[in-house]
Amino acid sequence: MATLYTEKDMAKILRELRIAPEEGKVDGNEAAKILTWRAKQEYHVEYQYDNTTVRQHVRRGHFPEGTIDTTNPRRNLYKVETVFRLPLAPRRGASRRKQAEVGSES
Repeated sequence: MATLYTEKDMAKILRELRIAPEEGKVDGNEAAKILTWRAKQEYHVEYQYDNTTVRQHVRRGHFPEGTIDTTNPRRNLYKVETVFRLPLAPRRGASRRKQAEVGSES
């Protein structure tokens, strides 16, 4: 089930992560920090997200039309609210493969 984050919650989390959004938007690395924090808090999993993960969410259409600022060709900016609402599945594929490998070695 998705966790609901209020504006106050998001502001507190951003302060904790030392992220200062530009006009309510963050870059890929900052979005990855938020996703890493969410995986730890919501799923109790130590998993490090990177900006590649954010780009995969873009390709899958998880960012609604108009929520990505592409005015600067060197970096994209993503709405903070959208990053907090992205679906997460930390290490879903990697952990299954590791379990399968461990099971086959026995």
